[in-house]
Amino acid sequence: MRARGLQGRVLLPGFVNDASRYLKALDCFLLPSIKEGLPYVILEAGLAALPVIATTVGGVPEIIEDQRTGILASPHNTTALAGALDQLIASPTLRTSLGTSLHKKVTYDFSLDQMIASTSALYKKTA
Repeated sequence: MRARGLQGRVLLPGFVNDASRYLKALDCFLLPSIKEGLPYVILEAGLAALPVIATTVGGVPEIIEDQRTGILASPHNTTALAGALDQLIASPTLRTSLGTSLHKKVTYDFSLDQMIASTSALYKKTA
């Protein structure tokens, strides 16, 4: 990080207990996974109204719609991930817009009531 001038600007803390309470202090959230299920961490970032950059793996595209509720990149595409970070750094308006849109999506589509209704409908459909 020092070689790229990121010391003091980028934090890589490793595992942190109760990390969700620190999310509001972040400017954006990056999930460069190469394999995922449905990552709850993106839902938590959405509840904190953070703009999210993530890879198109697993259930991520069910949460993030590219350029509407976040920014998506192909897995292993570090150039696209870096470009997305540059885009968010350069545009506070875009950060706010994506974070607000993701917050709305998460609070509606992934609320407890919505999840119960969806699960119940699925069980009724297969019964």
